[in-house]
Amino acid sequence: MSGRAELIAQWLEYAAGDLKTAISLRQQEGIPLRNICYMAQQSAEKTMKCLFVYLGIEVMKSHDLVYLYKKLPDKALTEIELKDLAWLSYWAVEARYPGDWPDVDFADADRATEFAEKLYRNVEKVIEDDQDFRLLMEAKAKATKFNSLQEVKKQSPG
Repeated sequence: MSGRAELIAQWLEYAAGDLKTAISLRQQEGIPLRNICYMAQQSAEKTMKCLFVYLGIEVMKSHDLVYLYKKLPDKALTEIELKDLAWLSYWAVEARYPGDWPDVDFADADRATEFAEKLYRNVEKVIEDDQDFRLLMEAKAKATKFNSLQEVKKQSPG
């Protein structure tokens, strides 16, 4: 496996790990909901940076998902709206520090997690459609497999 392929796999694995964490936190009681939003934002950021590596674009040090999106070639991502990226970017900072921020509710936590998952699935599909990376993706499937938030909610009582 090439160094670039391994780096792509690592970014994807880290993104999946953050998404798994957000989904897991959502199922626990007493967890600050802002932490779920933060982990979803982190997953989305790592997912986008994975796409940068895949496309041969230098990974930029930024938490701003809109800024990162605008550095991608046209149509690199489909079904992704700037307003959603801007909203999720908000949680990169606001979730970590005290301030005059609006309260986070379950709808926010779900929206953040579901959008991060949508972005992850979108990038995963781009990479899986590339035959050169299909075997890599299959090898990493166990590490990156997770149940969606909707699947977890269906399995949980209450």
